[in-house]
Amino acid sequence: MGVLLIVKCPKCGRLQIFLPVTKDYRKWRKKCVYCGYSFTINPKSKHSNSIIVMVTTNPRKAQDFIKKYQKI
Repeated sequence: MGVLLIVKCPKCGRLQIFLPVTKDYRKWRKKCVYCGYSFTINPKSKHSNSIIVMVTTNPRKAQDFIKKYQKI
């Protein structure tokens, strides 16, 4: 299993899991599954407009974190 990123959407503020694919040249683009807003999640870029909340390799831990801190 690869690294899982928990990302906060800059438009709606919802948390979601993102699994970056190493071979994909657009690996740091993400489309929000709730509002459809497309944003970048490159942590090294000055143009990044999202927040990486957590980095983990355990999918269960990621789901528990989202259930605990998700805005409803």
